[in-house]
Amino acid sequence: MENHNPQIVDLEMLDTDFAKLLEADPLAAQLTVTVGKQIYGYRHATRRDQQDNFLCKIATSAELFTATDLDAIDDRTRESGFSLHEDERQFILDWLKCELKIDLEAQR
Repeated sequence: MENHNPQIVDLEMLDTDFAKLLEADPLAAQLTVTVGKQIYGYRHATRRDQQDNFLCKIATSAELFTATDLDAIDDRTRESGFSLHEDERQFILDWLKCELKIDLEAQR
């Protein structure tokens, strides 16, 4: 029998703040939930490629990469396995810190 307990993800914001965000900008609220789930995965990942995968999902959800960037990542993945370049990784981490006030580097 499978365990169907819901996964609880801490969005690091008060319910009232999320309600205000949902009221003002439903798309931003959805992005917050999506990114929150990816951050949860990042924090629990034990390998660099797993962390990079979650960062890439965050970037994709937030539309931080262009189609050309994603093609380059796909090509690199086929050639040598999945990973982000250091500048790509730092770009996502900086965006999280600046836009969402989430500092994943301080939590390592």
